[in-house]
Amino acid sequence: AAPKNDPAVEAAAGQVVETCLSVLSGYELERREGLHAIRAMRSAVHGFVALENAGGFGIPLDVDKSFDWLVSALLKGLGASRPQRSP
Repeated sequence: AAPKNDPAVEAAAGQVVETCLSVLSGYELERREGLHAIRAMRSAVHGFVALENAGGFGIPLDVDKSFDWLVSALLKGLGASRPQRSP
C-alpha cells in the first residue's frame, strides 16, 4: 500500500486505477464494479506472489501454470459478470 497524504503518489495511483479501468472496459462493467474487479485481481495476484516469495507452494507442481490458472479463473469470472444484453 502506498503512503497516504503524498499528492504525487495519490496522483500516480489514480492513473494506475484509470488505466486498469480502461483495460477492463471490454467487460462493460459499471465504474463501481470495475473498482471491485481491480481490488479482487490485485488481492489475488498479491497473495499469489507473497506465497510464492515465501516458499508457500511446496507441492511439486508448475507454479507458472498455477498462476495462469488463477488469471484465467479471474477473467472467466469477469466475463460471467458482464451485463446481459437483450436480443
